[in-house]
Parts: sequence; C-alpha cells; structure tokens
Amino acid sequence: MADVWAGLTGTPTAGLAIGIAVLAAFQGWALMHMLRQNGRLLLRIEALENRSTVPVEAPPPGLPMDSKAPGFSLKDLAGKIVTLDALCQEGKPVLLLFSEPGLRRLR
Repeated sequence: MADVWAGLTGTPTAGLAIGIAVLAAFQGWALMHMLRQNGRLLLRIEALENRSTVPVEAPPPGLPMDSKAPGFSLKDLAGKIVTLDALCQEGKPVLLLFSEPGLRRLR
C-alpha cells in the first residue's frame, strides 16, 4: 500500500486530486452541519409561532372588497344634486374614490 501512495503523490496531478478531494469532503461536512442548524432554527421558529399570543387583527371597517358602492346623493361643484344612478345612466365608466378625512397616514 505504501508503494501505491508513494507513486500517487509523486506527480502534481495526484496532489491536485488529493487537494480537491479534501476540499470536497470539507464542503460536504460544512453543508451537512449548516442544514442541521437550519432545521434546528426552523423548529425554534415554529415553536415560537405556536406560543405566540398576538391577537389576529379584525378587518378594517367599511364595505367588503368587491362589493357594490352604496347609492348616494351629493352636490357637485356647481351646486347641482348628483346621484350614483344618474352617473351610471350616462353610459360612461364611473370610478368612485371613497376617503375619510380623519384617516392617518400609513408608516
């Protein structure tokens, strides 16, 4: 066996092959330990999430998504009464934007 080892290490190619094999073994070992650590972290995160007592937020008040706009009757800039039905009867698309003066800016 010693003769085989002496014959292999005597060439530059053999030394390179041995170096690559050692490097590949180290990378495999490091990858295995990183994956184990990742698994442990995922288990800890899952345990923390299960223990969490954060209340679920209620949906914001108002109309549900994709519901029809309620009818309204408002004065336009000229003082003329405008209704939603009148706007829809003109045959043009209607875009309504509802806002609340007391809304806070999201940060």
